[in-house]
Amino acid sequence: MKSRKHAIEKFCRKCIHDPISGIGTWRQQTENCPSFECPLYEFRPLSIKAPRGGQNALKTPKNIEKTAILNICKGG
Repeated sequence: MKSRKHAIEKFCRKCIHDPISGIGTWRQQTENCPSFECPLYEFRPLSIKAPRGGQNALKTPKNIEKTAILNICKGG
């Protein structure tokens, strides 16, 4: 029987990995996962260097919305 960790890794890899994209390894692509609504988002596999929350730690849907509004107001 495989562990919960392996089951989550397998799910995330199947969900987001695109080997043809050239964007990076499956783990790098998983770190940049934009699916905040995914119930496994907080448990997705990360590289050793990545802080918990990955590179998207500050990119919550509300922060993205605020950034978009600020950019529109600035004319950008």
